Amino acid sequence: MPEPMTLLEWTEVYVQHRDLFEKKIAKIAAQHDTVLVTQKDGSSWKAIAAPELGDDVVAHVGAGRVLLVTRNLKANTDVVLQHWKRLAANPELKIVFVNVAKNEKWLLVPSTHDKVTEPSTLKLGLTAMREAVPEG
Repeated sequence: MPEPMTLLEWTEVYVQHRDLFEKKIAKIAAQHDTVLVTQKDGSSWKAIAAPELGDDVVAHVGAGRVLLVTRNLKANTDVVLQHWKRLAANPELKIVFVNVAKNEKWLLVPSTHDKVTEPSTLKLGLTAMREAVPEG
């Protein structure tokens, strides 16, 4: 049985897969924990592969188009909840919670989710989405 991909490898394949129909990507370069994506129009963005989220990762997210890929763990959703307002302030941020071994994921767009969710139910909603995918 082949070994599961690393989170960085999974992130790179995910980025390539998402571009199959639009074919907007000119170049993809993986460096350390980041996949740098250059599009044919000259714009660029990054996909950060962070197995464990923390204050340092949240600070690294910044503004602009960012894809944050992390493991589907309770601790990671707890960090997202802790930094919710900062993350929701970036309308171009997408977060993918993934179990690489099972190749299962769920996606969160904090800015959109913030608009449609009552603050009192946010934790319950994220917990329900997390529990729909095997932890890992």
